[in-house]
Amino acid sequence: MTTIMRGVRNNNPGNVRKNGQRWKGMRETQTDAEFLQFKEMKWGIRALIVNLRTYVTRRGCTTVSKIINRWAPRKDHNNTDAYIKACAVAVGKCLTNSSDIRLQTKLGLEFQFSADDFNMHVLTKTPKVLYELVAKMCWIESNYKLEYGLFYDAIEML
Repeated sequence: MTTIMRGVRNNNPGNVRKNGQRWKGMRETQTDAEFLQFKEMKWGIRALIVNLRTYVTRRGCTTVSKIINRWAPRKDHNNTDAYIKACAVAVGKCLTNSSDIRLQTKLGLEFQFSADDFNMHVLTKTPKVLYELVAKMCWIESNYKLEYGLFYDAIEML
C-alpha cells in the first residue's frame, strides 16, 4: 500500500507552514493544523518560491546553507546538515558536469542567490539553479518529483 505524503495531499510539497497569511490558491477550507493546503500543486510550488524569495531579498539568506538553516532548523529536529548537503549537491550539479560530490557540494554552498533569480523576465542566471533547489526541497519534504514545466508555471505567477 502506497501512502501519499502530506505535502502531496495538501498540494504543498515544500510543506509551507501556516502563519495566518492568506496565500493565492489556498483551499477555502484548511483541514491541516500545521501546513497550508492549496487547490492545485502549482500554488504550493509558488508558495515555496515566494518564501525562498523572501529569504533572499529580505532576510539575507542568499546561500543554500543560510536558506536551509532557516527553512529546516535543527531546533525543529531536522537533519539540517544532510538537508544542506543534498541541496548544495543539487545546485552544484547545475554549475559543473563533474561527478565529484565534494566539488558539487562546494560549488552549491558557494552559489549566491539574488532577487533576479526569482524573476523569469530579467534572469541574470539560469533558472535551472533555482529549479534544482526547489526540486530537491520538494523531494526531501514530500518525495515529490517536481517537473520543470510546473516550476516554470509557478515562477510565472509571481
